[in-house]
Amino acid sequence: MDRFELLAALEEGLENGRITPQTAAFIAAEILGVEAYETGYQEWEVPSSLAEESDLALAAD
Repeated sequence: MDRFELLAALEEGLENGRITPQTAAFIAAEILGVEAYETGYQEWEVPSSLAEESDLALAAD
């Protein structure tokens, strides 16, 4: 897997809510050799439907 495929997988994980923006930023920074804040992933918006599902799952625990 090259770095472009890995970055695409990170973005897919962000889109479906399986990875947090902070984690994606850290991983992307390691791949690209930059600081995490330079990747822009930490500013990624979690879709509201996924955020609601996450809140419901946490409340059930």
